[in-house]
Amino acid sequence: MRKYKILDHPADLRIQAFGDDLPEVFVNMALGMASQQIKNIEEQKAGVQYEKIAVKSDSLHSLLIDWLNEILYLGEINKKVYLSFKILNFSASKIEAEICGIPVEEKLIEIKAATYHDLEIKKAGDHWEAIIVFDI
Repeated sequence: MRKYKILDHPADLRIQAFGDDLPEVFVNMALGMASQQIKNIEEQKAGVQYEKIAVKSDSLHSLLIDWLNEILYLGEINKKVYLSFKILNFSASKIEAEICGIPVEEKLIEIKAATYHDLEIKKAGDHWEAIIVFDI
């Protein structure tokens, strides 16, 4: 199963992510986001210094949006693109993870934020998937 795919959108960035479980969907959506910020994400190697993050939200939908926006925020202030993720703890209202990135001078696309526009998280047969539109 593929991790994510970029979907057509007339003005913004739209990504669909897949996973056997919800934590895998969260990681794969973050990877999809990173793939639009740097070239050849598959060939990039994250550093060895992980940063811990914890995000709490009222709902699963809010948690996904807040997770991605926290990664974008940290990328902006640390001048990095995050492309390695270890989920430490996950529930429908909280995610704790270690993330690791690479320093970048300039990104291919400046992603402003993950949005609630057309947001979907659903079980599809034996796997989970999510769709998000990012403001660029």
